[in-house]
Amino acid sequence: MQSPYVGKEKVNKAEQCHDQDMSEKFDTSQLPRELASVFDELVARDPHQGEFHQAVFEVLSTLTPLVARKPEYQDLAIFERIVEPERQLMFRVPWSDDQGRIHVNRGFRVQFNSALGPYKGGLRFHPSVNLSIIKFLGFEQIFKNSLTGLPMGGAKGGSDFDPSGKSDAEIIQTIYDAYNQNISKYLYADVANVSFGGLIPNDKYYLLIFACNPDGSPKLDDQCLEFISIDSRKNLQFGR
Repeated sequence: MQSPYVGKEKVNKAEQCHDQDMSEKFDTSQLPRELASVFDELVARDPHQGEFHQAVFEVLSTLTPLVARKPEYQDLAIFERIVEPERQLMFRVPWSDDQGRIHVNRGFRVQFNSALGPYKGGLRFHPSVNLSIIKFLGFEQIFKNSLTGLPMGGAKGGSDFDPSGKSDAEIIQTIYDAYNQNISKYLYADVANVSFGGLIPNDKYYLLIFACNPDGSPKLDDQCLEFISIDSRKNLQFGR
């Protein structure tokens, strides 16, 4: 099956799932009956989340040996639980541009799994962002974090805010005054860094000010890199 994604961006919008039969996209006959039923139930519950379906199908396709080896996983509904987020947040992100006009975008945070520890996963600000993409990225973050051997759960968040062509003031206001303040009403034990999906050249700059200011006050100095390392509980050599 050819993946409609390159890296972490969906490139063929015509492939988005609407009311089409998902069986035409994913051949569940490749899966054991137990896993096929998990996938079918997931698609029936959220039929328009093609990006998320793709990620789940690929992971389930690798879990076939566990079905026979670990029958207790079925008794405890482990497969059903791992594909359902522990919590999904969707909220408005109002911000004003340099001319004083108010805009409203949509923010997301999916806390997918905390079995290993506090949620850890970045934030994506990109016009393509929707709940399906955040769930897709958050689901993969579970396994990415688990492979580090560190006690970190999986999560992902972001907004459909488009940072391209925006001033520093507009971007910082969106992160701090809009996204950060709104999401802080609901979150705890959650660590996030910022990505703009390659739309602007200075992702690292915004990553630093966000990660170094849990109190919301901008600050740039040599302690930023150290703080990222402490905040995510992993050394910088393993990435941010």
